[in-house]
Amino acid sequence: LETKLDSLAQSTFYGPRFSSSEYVEDGIPSIRTTDFTSEGRIELYDPPKLFLTDTQIEKYKVIKNDLLITRSGSIGKLAIFKGDYIAIPSAYLIRLRLKENVNPDFSNRFLSLSLCPVFLSSAECFPIFGIRLWRR
Repeated sequence: LETKLDSLAQSTFYGPRFSSSEYVEDGIPSIRTTDFTSEGRIELYDPPKLFLTDTQIEKYKVIKNDLLITRSGSIGKLAIFKGDYIAIPSAYLIRLRLKENVNPDFSNRFLSLSLCPVFLSSAECFPIFGIRLWRR
């Protein structure tokens, strides 16, 4: 059975970039790769926080079962968002929102097992979901 990964995705999104003036002490947390556990979960550890408008929050926020994929540094590292809080992906993450009929836990585990070694062992550019990831 062969399935294209983009057929499982509802949408993808690069984490947004913000200027230093938009970071605040009490705001919306920005999830980073350093917040990913080795089990593919997200545990926030003193994340940078942003002042965002309601429109920005709706546009950028992660929702339960979104997969986050690192696109710079530790390329291909994945985690699944299970939080009950509002957060956004950092600029070096790709948010992958799966279709409702796709199991996010299985997808996270499968992609972790099958894509990461490819990303980390090759200098090639791989198109995924119409997004290109490069090994640095």
